[in-house]
Amino acid sequence: MKRKIKQIIARLLGWQVRRLRAKRDFLVVAVVGSVGKTSTKRAIAQYIGHEYRVRYQVGNYNDILSVPFVFFGLRLPHLYNPFAWLWRFLHIEYQLQRDYPYDVVVLELGTDGPGQIAEFAAYLRPDVAVVTAIAAEHMEFFNDIESVAEEELAIASYAERLIINIDDVAQEFRAGLTQYQSYGTSREATVWATSSDQAVDLHHNQLNISVQTELIGVHMHKVLIAAYLVGEALNLDIKDKVSSLAAVTAMAGRMNILKLASGVIAIDDSYNASPDAVVAALDTLYAVDAPRKIAVIGNMNEMGEHSQNEHERIGNYCDNKQLEEVIVIGPDAKTFLADAARAKGNLVIAFDSPYAVADHLKSKLGDGLTILFKGSQNGVFLEEAIKPLLAKPEDAEQLVRQSPAWLRKKSQLFS
Repeated sequence: MKRKIKQIIARLLGWQVRRLRAKRDFLVVAVVGSVGKTSTKRAIAQYIGHEYRVRYQVGNYNDILSVPFVFFGLRLPHLYNPFAWLWRFLHIEYQLQRDYPYDVVVLELGTDGPGQIAEFAAYLRPDVAVVTAIAAEHMEFFNDIESVAEEELAIASYAERLIINIDDVAQEFRAGLTQYQSYGTSREATVWATSSDQAVDLHHNQLNISVQTELIGVHMHKVLIAAYLVGEALNLDIKDKVSSLAAVTAMAGRMNILKLASGVIAIDDSYNASPDAVVAALDTLYAVDAPRKIAVIGNMNEMGEHSQNEHERIGNYCDNKQLEEVIVIGPDAKTFLADAARAKGNLVIAFDSPYAVADHLKSKLGDGLTILFKGSQNGVFLEEAIKPLLAKPEDAEQLVRQSPAWLRKKSQLFS
């Protein structure tokens, strides 16, 4: 019954989106991929937004029902609230009679099972689609990485133009695609970049662009390359490309730098975690010039039967020459990841709640320490380990999941 209701609503919303596109002249950018979608979406929107009117949704409005609401700037109601749905349908009809005040709409398309990316074709024909990565995700619903690739690359069948991160989408998955532009750190890419610390040099044909950025980590620097290439693919006139790229900022919980007490630096990547994203975050921590480093790593949820192997992979990636401690939270992190990390010579400490992690870290704080916080949300919520350690309590507004509803859920979970 629930699925049938969603199908009916999706058809109605899709009909309204198609009418909007038929009546108004604006561009649509869609971002898909196993990791990095939200940061890439934000970078594209911020970069283009310096010269054009851009609409995008800060959070994850990325499924078949929520994506249409991005076009109209509305929030998704509860599925079983008919009056809220009626009001929204009527409000959209009202908007369809008025001028559309945006030049570009930037969307994030998500999936947690086979066939869901293809469903967007019913009402979307993106002018350009960006594929950020093919990696292990929602593996309880996908048989293997090949199934993930088939799902994410389904967008190639209905996007006008395709842009692919060739660093993180293997050649074997791109073999059947004949026309696309690319980005990454490889010179084979249409636009490629080199980066160190917070300096990024982009190379495109004969053009070289040097950008000083607030973003840290090579994987975060790639979102700047994607944003630049989207602008070029759409023939947009971004007059000051350097300043527009330099103005791109990190989202809460996604490689965000925060100051903790006693001069400690936190790399807050607490929004979510998948294996490749954890490796990228650890690489960033390893590259930091700091005498002391601690990695706080939470469970990687939704790995299904691949969970043991993926957690062991991360444990093996923990470098005891770089890390003073590895702190873990979550059932699979406390067993598979912890055992593998200990076998590599790391000091590993396990906890059952983020609040206990914070209590432990209070005794470790001191100049020269950098701490990475990386984990999935349910059962982990590492933003709560960061909050008691902040140098300025008001910086808690930069953390993820701080609404009253989220705070109640976390308090009940770890009570």
